[in-house]
Amino acid sequence: MGDRLKLVAFALKKWEREKFGSVRRVVKELREELDNLQRLYPSAGVLLQRKEMELKSDKVLEKEEIMWCQRSRVNWLKHGDRNTKFFHNFARQRGSANKLVRILGEDNRWRSGQVDVGCVFVNYFRQLFTTGSSELNMEVLHAVEGRVPGDHATRLSCPFTRSEIERALKDMFK
Repeated sequence: MGDRLKLVAFALKKWEREKFGSVRRVVKELREELDNLQRLYPSAGVLLQRKEMELKSDKVLEKEEIMWCQRSRVNWLKHGDRNTKFFHNFARQRGSANKLVRILGEDNRWRSGQVDVGCVFVNYFRQLFTTGSSELNMEVLHAVEGRVPGDHATRLSCPFTRSEIERALKDMFK
């Protein structure tokens, strides 16, 4: 009976490697590649590459999530909700899993603490949204796919006529 169990365990490990591969390694590589793309100037080609990389990353992260759900089910079935050390560690760990402890600032120095991390975020977005480069914005806008069809866009960008303004005013004060 012990040999059969070992064979099943071996077959399951082989199946996991074939089905999921080394998901953690692939996730790490995709994140690094995506980070590199995000540091580049946002041209149309770079934006397209980022979009493709994000789609790949989403698929791999979904695989990873499935893998972790299956592992947690096994642990839960094995140890359960029986006021055990496992249960308390699991509950405690879950509370601290997704916290941002430190971040790399613009000056390439690590910042930690809630106030310092918050300042890095505020400075980044303040700079992002107050940039004076209209050339950058136009190139980014040209790379973004439009949602309004051409003929509608033309009609929307036309100046208002006197009759349209009068009709809108009458509708407001009915």
